[in-house]
Amino acid sequence: IPQLAKADSDSFTRNSCQVCLKHMIQTVRNGSPEEKASGFLSLGETAKIIGEGSIALLTELPDIVGTIKENLSQSRKTKKTSCPEALLCVASLAHVGGALEEQIPSLLEHILAGGLS
Repeated sequence: IPQLAKADSDSFTRNSCQVCLKHMIQTVRNGSPEEKASGFLSLGETAKIIGEGSIALLTELPDIVGTIKENLSQSRKTKKTSCPEALLCVASLAHVGGALEEQIPSLLEHILAGGLS
């Protein structure tokens, strides 16, 4: 999906963005661990390409952030983040700009739960 967005970002944003974002969100919610990892990486890269001006991205941002929180939760037994690629998605979304800014306080608790390394 990021490659499609990069090939013609204007056309992608107008015609396919909303459907693709919803698909990636469903993948990171319901997919296998491998699918979740790929989904978060694709979601982050796509967000960087389409930018914060995308209405579709702004519309889906609350769902994206909620899904990131869910996937940053730690296993009580292993103390490991269930999907570290969710952190990379946050980093990519940070490049998008101000749209994520108001979501940062609620994300910090989940980001820091895994510790700093």
